[in-house]
Amino acid sequence: DVGRWRSEALASVLYAENWALALSAVDYYAADHSTASPFQHFWSLSVQGQVFLLWPLVFGAAWWLHRRAGWRPVPVLTALFGAVFATSLAWSVHSTATNQEFAYFDTRTRLWEFALGSLLALALPHLDLPRAARVVLGWAGMLSMVSVGVLVDVQGAFPGWIALWPLASAAAIVVAGRSGSPLGLDRILASRPLVRLGDSAYAL
Repeated sequence: DVGRWRSEALASVLYAENWALALSAVDYYAADHSTASPFQHFWSLSVQGQVFLLWPLVFGAAWWLHRRAGWRPVPVLTALFGAVFATSLAWSVHSTATNQEFAYFDTRTRLWEFALGSLLALALPHLDLPRAARVVLGWAGMLSMVSVGVLVDVQGAFPGWIALWPLASAAAIVVAGRSGSPLGLDRILASRPLVRLGDSAYAL
C-alpha cells in the first residue's frame, strides 16, 4: 500500500509514527508482516522525539518553582519526574491490560520509562558503591536483561509493569558504572567497538 507507506514516512519524519500505528490499530507482533511498512520500527524514535520536547517543559517548571518559591531544583525535579513516573506507570498497567496493541505505541504508557532514567540521573551523584558491589551489580544487570528475552512473553505483556524488569536491569548496569576492576562489565562495555556502536546507536 504505497499510500500507507507515504503517510507513515511522513509520520516518521514528524516523530509521530507511534501514534500513526496506534490509531491504525497495527499489531506490531503480527504473524503476517507482508503488508507492514518499512517505517514501523521508527515508532520508538518517535516516542523519544516527543520526550525531547516534553522534558524541557519539566525542567522549565522546576526553574519557575525555584525562582518563585525558592525551592531547590533537584528536589523539585525529583518530585516532578516521580509524579510522571507514577502516573504513567499506572496508566501503562491499566492500558496494557485493556488494550495492549494500542498501549504498545502510546506515548503515555512509555513516559515512566524515561522518567525512571531521569530519576536515576538525579540519584547517581549521591551513589558511591564499593568496587566489588559494582562488579556484581553490573553482571547481575546484564544477566537479568538477557533473561528478559528468554523468560518474558514480550508480545503479550509489554509495556505494562513487566517493563520494569529490563529497565531495572539497565539501571543496575548504569549504577555499576566504572568499577575499575578487570572483572567488571564496564571493561567490555567501554571497549572501542562498543563505544563506537553506542555513538551511532540513534542514527542506526
